[in-house]
Amino acid sequence: MKIDDAAFPVRVFLRVPEEGLGQRMDALHRWLESNVGRGEYAVHAGGRHPGRDMLEDRLAVYTRHPRAAVALLEALPDLDLSDGTESVVYSSPYLPFGRRG
Repeated sequence: MKIDDAAFPVRVFLRVPEEGLGQRMDALHRWLESNVGRGEYAVHAGGRHPGRDMLEDRLAVYTRHPRAAVALLEALPDLDLSDGTESVVYSSPYLPFGRRG
């Protein structure tokens, strides 16, 4: 994964539901291969991360360019980002009282 960290500077973390991604994983790989191309992306386990109500599993999709990441999310809108901003531990000076309501 260290090699992919250097080769693919753009990362998108996707939430993996409790039941897994199932056929969405197949659709993800088909889309990446058809639209981004082999050698232009990587997919890895994204670890566990604070989510909406608990720790959630994540999938990490690595690409070379932000356009590919945006196009992926537009093409597969049923995939949810797992960026941690919905976690109860997330805070930001730009949110009321630093937290989501």
